[in-house]
Amino acid sequence: MKYLTVAEIAEKWGISPRRVQVLCRSGRIPTALKIGHAWIIPDNVSKPLDARFKNPIEKNDKILKNIEKKLKNSNILDIEDYLGISKYSSKIEMLEDYSREGKRRLAENKENALYRRINGSIDSLEARDIFDLAKAGDKFCMDIVDWFCEYMAEGIGMLLNILNPEIIIFSGGVARAGDILLDGVKKNLAKYALGMTMENLKFAFGELNEEAGIKGAAALVMNENK
Repeated sequence: MKYLTVAEIAEKWGISPRRVQVLCRSGRIPTALKIGHAWIIPDNVSKPLDARFKNPIEKNDKILKNIEKKLKNSNILDIEDYLGISKYSSKIEMLEDYSREGKRRLAENKENALYRRINGSIDSLEARDIFDLAKAGDKFCMDIVDWFCEYMAEGIGMLLNILNPEIIIFSGGVARAGDILLDGVKKNLAKYALGMTMENLKFAFGELNEEAGIKGAAALVMNENK
């Protein structure tokens, strides 16, 4: 049997090497073998279906209708809408998955600034811990941010191809990452979005950041009690 490297499989399947490694680590490619620090995969293995979605048809039919209503007049997509899609369709929630990936890497490597920052308490790790150190140039955290940005670019690319909004707004918890997130998403977006959807695309950050949910809920209650 012939085996291929992660890079060769990535090229064959049209995905990133990082994504292939995630599939191997999570057991999505049962016949993959790990030799030292590298993975090799049989060349006759089919690309696994994306398990982050239970039902893509349901996702496109029911979930996107809600976003289409918001885009009907403004043609603006808030990334918080995308996070809502994630919850509805059983896609792993972005920030939770981001922290989970950080915890997994910390369990494998404790010799880094992130582990020291949280005093060895891996369960207490939050996304902002990773973002803050990445902004300061910590390579360990920058690698996690790169992984997260590609993951987010894949999701945003899907929405661009379907809805083609004029502007995407990052709000809520993801907004605190700032330019390091925006630059990473832009770097990876061309791999997942059609060129025509990116020609005049604009990005922005919501002004309320992590207070968006609280203030939105308060405004809803106030309007209902009028």
